Amino acid sequence: MDSNAFSFSSNVFGLVVGSISVIVLVFGFCRSQLPSNKIKVLEELLDETQALFSSYAEEGYLPEERVKADFETRLARLRDKTFDLRSQVYMATTFVQDYTGFIAGLSISIGRVCWQVKLLRADVISKSEIERLGRRDNALLLRQLPFCEIGLPQPLSHQADAILHPRETNLDPFVDSTNNIQATVSGANVGTIVTV
Repeated sequence: MDSNAFSFSSNVFGLVVGSISVIVLVFGFCRSQLPSNKIKVLEELLDETQALFSSYAEEGYLPEERVKADFETRLARLRDKTFDLRSQVYMATTFVQDYTGFIAGLSISIGRVCWQVKLLRADVISKSEIERLGRRDNALLLRQLPFCEIGLPQPLSHQADAILHPRETNLDPFVDSTNNIQATVSGANVGTIVTV
């Protein structure tokens, strides 16, 4: 009988501890989802997106005016929504009013705007990355093209070799070029002797 009483009391103790743990977990989750906490996340996201857009526009990675105007319009609309939601959140001065806003769906509205800001941020990054990678690929292509294909003059060393040694451009690397020069000079001397 003692073992039954012990097992019953241990089961009750486990049930109480488990219930308290679940309540604390739910309470912590709800607290993180309160409008007063979610509005801070939204403001940080919006500021980060605005900074990204501004930096990419200044660096020229968003060259199309239509795309920039679209992003600016979307940012202004999201900033207006954030301002409206912020005023609703900051009207709640007590913990109970904050939970009332949570139950009324204010956190869900903030979550929707957060999602829209994340989509806008992804669009800004993807458009600018396409432009940046396109520029990088063009720069790499220009580096890999030979000089004559891109319309630039060839380096002087190639031209000088062709001008100074027009007959010797396809010489065998094992042939001694000094012998060919001596033969040419001695042949020229023979020719001069014959003509005199």
